[in-house]
Amino acid sequence: MAVLCRDTGQGRISSKAAEIQGNHAAWKAQNRERRARMKALMERKKYGHPESDEERDSTEVNADKQGSTEPPSTPTAPVASLSAAVDETGNGFDYSQGFTASRYNVQVRIGPNGETIIDEESLTVDRDENDVTENYTHVIESDTTKFTNSGTYGKRFRGSRWNAEETELFYDALSQYGENYELIAYVLPGRDRKSCKNKFKTEDKKNRARINYCLNHSKPVDMGTLSRMTGKDFSGPVPEISAPSTPAVPVAERQSAPDAPTHTTPTVRKRSQSRKPAVTDDIQIVGQADSFDNS
Repeated sequence: MAVLCRDTGQGRISSKAAEIQGNHAAWKAQNRERRARMKALMERKKYGHPESDEERDSTEVNADKQGSTEPPSTPTAPVASLSAAVDETGNGFDYSQGFTASRYNVQVRIGPNGETIIDEESLTVDRDENDVTENYTHVIESDTTKFTNSGTYGKRFRGSRWNAEETELFYDALSQYGENYELIAYVLPGRDRKSCKNKFKTEDKKNRARINYCLNHSKPVDMGTLSRMTGKDFSGPVPEISAPSTPAVPVAERQSAPDAPTHTTPTVRKRSQSRKPAVTDDIQIVGQADSFDNS
């Protein structure tokens, strides 16, 4: 197939083919820029940074405003009106908020004699009237500009390869944090938790001895590198985490508490059943069967 598709060098190049090649190169460059933006966004989310510079500036401005302005004093009259607007039945209805109804529901109106009449205009919906197309962008698609097929939207995500330097950094982080792939991804820029876990599986098959050595001979955590990569300050004393202690019961309550009754399983005794038939009032015994047989 490659030999059949090879250019023989005869004829002249079509202008349409040159246009398609140029558009395809521009399309690939646009996709590379989009993937770079997505990768940068992933890094920002991994370290907890704002998604964009504008959002970061807006958060800083809001923080400055909150620090400079003092909270105003709340008046007593509006609080009373709001408390009166809340439903007291316990259902949680707030009558101070406006009621929003859909315009696609059937509308009813009151007639001149007080009867309820269905509005005939609300039974039909004019989609062309409600379709807002002012902000739409007119796009012309053709074979020279559209490069999509059945595999364009498929799941073909493949991570980048690990070089020797990144592999050494992975082993160093593995000896510090163990199998905590979230912390390993923090010290490896451009890598997420999933890629670090896949790297561990791959190295476990290739070099299991080194994996076991790093897990068995752990190193102290380099707080300087972790602070530099995450942008957080970990200086200060190490917090002591202990289990909460149970509250002590006062002696007076302990003495006044009644002794808990011992619950014993009662023994159930079955009543022995007699083999003799029960005698009722309407039956009269004349004799026994043995006396009749002997006679």
